[in-house]
Amino acid sequence: MDQRERINDFEEAIRLTIRAALLEVQTNLPCEIVSITDGGMTVTVQPLIRALLPETIPPAILAGIANIITDAQGNNWVNLPPLIHCPIIFLCGGDWVLTFPIAIGDEALVIFSSRAIDNWWQNGGIQNPIELRAHSLDDGFVLVGPKSMPNAISDISAAGPELRSLDGLTKIGLSTTGGGTCSITAPNGLWVNGVKVVVP
Repeated sequence: MDQRERINDFEEAIRLTIRAALLEVQTNLPCEIVSITDGGMTVTVQPLIRALLPETIPPAILAGIANIITDAQGNNWVNLPPLIHCPIIFLCGGDWVLTFPIAIGDEALVIFSSRAIDNWWQNGGIQNPIELRAHSLDDGFVLVGPKSMPNAISDISAAGPELRSLDGLTKIGLSTTGGGTCSITAPNGLWVNGVKVVVP
């Protein structure tokens, strides 16, 4: 039991109630991609932040929950379940889209919709929500790209934007140097319409 509940303080009781409600609101979470579905348009992801279990859970129920992690302060934490069929966000507009191959193990940020997305996802256009859930783990969109420090991108160009491999060996770079330049690094050659271009 939270000892603050013993205090006869109406304002503190309101604050605790609001805090408890906010803990149920999902906004976004770092996740890891565990499978790729629907031809690469959706993924299943594993949230990478654990959920804190309430202190009020009876010991008998607590004993039946798998994979509980108890910290030094006695708090009980549990992994959130995988989130399935989350749509991937690719940057696009008009007749153009920028796509990337998604790989299992990629880190990502999942953004949760304020309303159920099922009907919109299946049919497009303006739709009624299939149910009145809000900020739910069931309604996530995936942005692939955020990196934890162990997976940080190295040698980021300060001269301008690059489209590159993570190791930096293959890249296209833009710069305003010298009035504007485009540089291409391709160790195994540059190909145009299936023909290798030989640069003297």
